[in-house]
Amino acid sequence: MLKLKTKFVFDENNKKNGVVLNFKDYEKLIDELEEYEDFLDIKNYKVPKKEEFIPFEQIEKDLERKFK
Repeated sequence: MLKLKTKFVFDENNKKNGVVLNFKDYEKLIDELEEYEDFLDIKNYKVPKKEEFIPFEQIEKDLERKFK
């Protein structure tokens, strides 16, 4: 887990309203989020179904017939 130095911003009712991070911590946080996003992309990758192969020559003939 990341160790971030944070400072909180409070509103007039003394409730936390924001967070201030130094730039290095911000960059670390962004890097971690990007790595997690990559992880999710890989985890959720679906292998395409095997499709029927149609030779180019057959496609060419079919198109010629269709557009004659």
